[in-house]
Amino acid sequence: MSPRKEKSDLLESRVEDRLTNGIKKLGGLALKFISPGWAGAPDRLVLLSSHEAFFVELKAPKRQLRALQRKRAKELAERGKYTFKADTLTKVDTLIYLLSLGCGLNHIAERLDDL
Repeated sequence: MSPRKEKSDLLESRVEDRLTNGIKKLGGLALKFISPGWAGAPDRLVLLSSHEAFFVELKAPKRQLRALQRKRAKELAERGKYTFKADTLTKVDTLIYLLSLGCGLNHIAERLDDL
């Protein structure tokens, strides 16, 4: 593995840890989402005690979504499910903060870069 790829993976894992720990503190679950036969699926399915559910695509800072990942996010949006891109600790912290205030996903999507 190249040093650049290794650093990128490390940064993405920090973003992922911040997300899963933050959602857990809110009483929710941030489940690793694996869908065999459906490549490009988002990384995490978030389930909240408020019965809301959404997806999160984790990326290292400044990394872009692949075309297939954008397509999957669009397919989910067409079915009423949000997919948020989490590529910085600040973005994750903002997401967790807004959820802790009880903001709805529509409101959060206006504040974050919704896919």
